[in-house]
Amino acid sequence: QIIQIKCEMLTFLTVLRKKSFYVKQLRYVYAQQGQWEDKLTAELKLQIEEAWKDKCHQTSGKINSKEKKMYVLSMFPYPSGKLHLGHVRVYTISDVMARFYRMQGKQVIHPMGWDAFGLPAENAAIEKGIPPKEWTTANIEYMRAQLKKMACTFDWDREIATCDPSYYKWTQFIFIKLLESGLAYRKEAPVNWDPIDQTVLADEQVDENGCSWRSGAKVEKRRLNQWFIRTSAFAPQLFDGLSEVNKDDWKDIIKMQKNWIGKCNGHSFTYDLILDGKIIDKLQIWTDRAELLADAKFVGIRSAEFLSSDCDLTNLRAENPVNGELLPVFVTEKILYPVGSDMIVGIPSDQNIKKPESCRHLLSVYEFCQEMNISTSYELLSKEEAMAKKKVIVQKLLSEGRGGYLTSSRLRDWLISRQRYWGTPIPAIHCNQCGVLPVPAEHLPVVLPDLSGFSKKGHSALKDCTEWLNTQCHNCGGPAVRETDTMDTFVDSSWYFIRYLDPKNSREIADKTLTDLSLPVDLYIGGKEHATLHLFYARFICHFLHSIGLVPTREPFTRLLTQGMVKGKTYRLQETGKYLTPDEVVFDGEEAVEKDTGEPVIATWEKMSKSKFNGVEPEEIFDKYGIDTSRLLILANVPPRGDRNWSDETIPGVTNWQNRIWAVLTSFRKAKFESDVQTISKEGNMSSEVITKFRDVAVKGVNYHMNSTYFLSSVISILQGFTNDLLIDGVKKGHFHIGCVDPSSLTPDFVFAKADKDKRVSKFWKNAKIVSYEISETFSGGITFAINTDKSENT
Repeated sequence: QIIQIKCEMLTFLTVLRKKSFYVKQLRYVYAQQGQWEDKLTAELKLQIEEAWKDKCHQTSGKINSKEKKMYVLSMFPYPSGKLHLGHVRVYTISDVMARFYRMQGKQVIHPMGWDAFGLPAENAAIEKGIPPKEWTTANIEYMRAQLKKMACTFDWDREIATCDPSYYKWTQFIFIKLLESGLAYRKEAPVNWDPIDQTVLADEQVDENGCSWRSGAKVEKRRLNQWFIRTSAFAPQLFDGLSEVNKDDWKDIIKMQKNWIGKCNGHSFTYDLILDGKIIDKLQIWTDRAELLADAKFVGIRSAEFLSSDCDLTNLRAENPVNGELLPVFVTEKILYPVGSDMIVGIPSDQNIKKPESCRHLLSVYEFCQEMNISTSYELLSKEEAMAKKKVIVQKLLSEGRGGYLTSSRLRDWLISRQRYWGTPIPAIHCNQCGVLPVPAEHLPVVLPDLSGFSKKGHSALKDCTEWLNTQCHNCGGPAVRETDTMDTFVDSSWYFIRYLDPKNSREIADKTLTDLSLPVDLYIGGKEHATLHLFYARFICHFLHSIGLVPTREPFTRLLTQGMVKGKTYRLQETGKYLTPDEVVFDGEEAVEKDTGEPVIATWEKMSKSKFNGVEPEEIFDKYGIDTSRLLILANVPPRGDRNWSDETIPGVTNWQNRIWAVLTSFRKAKFESDVQTISKEGNMSSEVITKFRDVAVKGVNYHMNSTYFLSSVISILQGFTNDLLIDGVKKGHFHIGCVDPSSLTPDFVFAKADKDKRVSKFWKNAKIVSYEISETFSGGITFAINTDKSENT
């Protein structure tokens, strides 16, 4: 490399102290065009980008030092067909940070892959007659080309796709490990049914209005046999683990996650539901009075939807796991249930409970017992006696597999069953003799069959694939059928950051040496909309894998950068709310009106959407302004965490800065090649002092934001100011004489521009070959760099 950057810890742009040195004039090496252009035109920018595009993808990706490792991860995209500006923003941010850390001497992991399973592919198969695999593969190829056009320095040799059997083999392996640990189970339960997408939704995928997060349809309730993952068993660890992440980055997310998990101040126990002497179901019920379980008088359930439809409530009983007593079951909304829970163990020790104002009309267990003429007696225990008895009961029931783990009343287990084809098959079989069994690990992956001709039938298309469906029980050798539900796509994305470390390993999830070196992720970048679900599930899986010794850390992500949305200008009729295209709107003074009718129009900024006519195609921006300019546009003016209002009005500010940088380069180069060989004099050092101070201020500000706040817009503002200082003091005052300005004074502008992949600067270093100089003394710190005099193309 022409510039060989050697950075110590936190010294990307640290102060380069002024020392005596000499400079030697080098002859000018002509640019490919045969001359140095004084003006930076749009055509020239595109020519430079074309010349340098392939070199931008070269990364090493080799990790051999835990101390030097820096894992920069951006949330991988769903291959929907095309990138949108939200993608451009997140991947530009991650690429700038990855380049920055490489220049610090870090061994950077910066991978890319595809969250490739999900409903859109199956819906496309139904609507367009295209097999999901074909649709997904074509989209991946197109979007990969777009990302490469953006010149992001991803480690493409680490690329994964969750729909690849070599990937979901290990998703299935994790499921089996969960099943072996008692953390995956199947039961009949009331579920949220999306009548449009014809599939089950987790509680988290239903909004506050009772509508599906994806289709917008009003959700219905159904009872189905479903697979769950017992996330509630890890509630205390997940709650406490939030103390291990960076509190400044995670501040809002910590609150959201803690609210989601809830305070872990009770235990969950398993109650068998008995009807006519037979167990017909099992209930998981939370209580904060485990020491008094033997004094329970009844079980309360908020709604009958939690019970089988043919349940006879008159004779229904719940078996107390402590003493085997059969307790009556009441379906009632009269009782004050624990926060977030729809069931309660009726222990009448709450006669002095303080009810919230909004719950004054509800009955405590004690009051309900009085109303129903049920005994209100219970054992009075001292604090020490209660703690001792609770410990004995919890340990006993844990050993018997009847619950007893510490958790909150709020947290629900993770429903992962989906009645669709395009997802990871759940690795289980159903045998009439042996029941439900996991597929042996040596038989993984259970591969999805290639299907075509889809329709929305309310069940997975896999049920109609008899050749795949029918199999042999590995336990008894008899006939069996495969599980036809597939997994929630959040399972696929809950561990992908681990597979990136060793994507071609066919023997294990990832080599332990690599995971020990590379985890946790140092910087995770993505949308705040994933702050609850995805982050929670990824944290749970990482905690679980750590508990069985497969990864070295509990928490997967140390620092977190949640970027805001990219919004576009929208126009809506004031009366009807109908969205209009920009061409249908004119301005009467400052007021927007519909062109044809003159009706008032409301102009606002909203998330980009085709239906709102406010989307902008990234390809159009790339082709019009070039990649460098597009990247700067997405970074400038607004911090990454803020929402970005996309407007052409910001373009002149960025292009003007690029032109000013070019003017500085041109002036500096001209001064070098018009000067004779000489040693920098004392007088020259003094005249350079002003620019050196400007540089030092810029370096300090850039370092702070790049390492601490991630305010890349502030970095750009600092460098824009520094460019102006160089223009005034370097160009207009003539300080760009070879004896007056240390070339290192320019590095804050040009090295950061390198981090932002500004190929104009690469052209400058490659073709201008400003100056070769040697350092006469050892510098106390900062950047040490040299200008290579080699004229070969690989410099």
